[in-house]
Amino acid sequence: MHRKTAVIGSESFLARYVVAKLQSSHSVCGYSRSNHSGIPVHVPFDYPSVKLDFPALLDFDNIVYCAGSGIQANKSDDFVFELNTYLPIELANFLKKNGFQGKLVTFGSYAEIGNNSEEKHFTEQEIVASLLSSPNDYGISKRLLTRFFQSARLDFGFYHLILPTIYGPGENPKRLLPYLVHSIARGETPVLTSGNQTRQYVHVRDVADLISLFLDSDAPSGIYNVPCVETMLVKDIVSLVYETMNATRPREEERLKRYDESMKFLALDPTKTRNIFPEWRPRIAINESLQEYNA
Repeated sequence: MHRKTAVIGSESFLARYVVAKLQSSHSVCGYSRSNHSGIPVHVPFDYPSVKLDFPALLDFDNIVYCAGSGIQANKSDDFVFELNTYLPIELANFLKKNGFQGKLVTFGSYAEIGNNSEEKHFTEQEIVASLLSSPNDYGISKRLLTRFFQSARLDFGFYHLILPTIYGPGENPKRLLPYLVHSIARGETPVLTSGNQTRQYVHVRDVADLISLFLDSDAPSGIYNVPCVETMLVKDIVSLVYETMNATRPREEERLKRYDESMKFLALDPTKTRNIFPEWRPRIAINESLQEYNA
């Protein structure tokens, strides 16, 4: 019998891939404002006007919390903390008080590291302990949630996954890869930062595969970094995109100042996760996936 899995925020970028991965082996119920993905079982959820029915979630074997306010969302500060921090904490505490025995998956971000310039791959414990300042409320909201899961005494299985930069078809078109691909395809000169920030990239399909592994495993509850394929300077990623698309990079590019330039080096240490799943590796590289954006 298929396990019942609730995906909260089922129309989000990551959630759509999680649903696609799980549908063959799980009975998936989506919670979101709309249901463009056509999930057969769907429950309206549009925080704060349409709230989650917490008691109904007790009937599920797994809950994957993909709802959140991202960096590009332009929402109020209060909304960012409510959706990214307070609501998942309220959910976790409700599940504990009411004897939930399934698994809960939530997400952090390597933006929690903060304004780091040291060339260092942070372990899960080092992310939890980071005292570096954060350039935005998104990073702070995720940091608070991660610290909750570090300290919470929960009686059910939980996996709090720290994400690097995830990418793939369907992501916000203002993010680096789709913006670059479409600018080059239209013969336009993109407006970019200096590109001196180091970032890690992992394809969203690889992340969905890893989430499925956690749900199907007996891995100990806790915080886990999501391993990546590539750790690169942003300007080198830009060059890779031009090279892969057989395009000539303009000599003169307009420069853009961004909030994240103060976070010079963001990288995750994958050791803990790889020890749990030694056979699993992210499979998709940036240059192999660019054609998907034009599909």
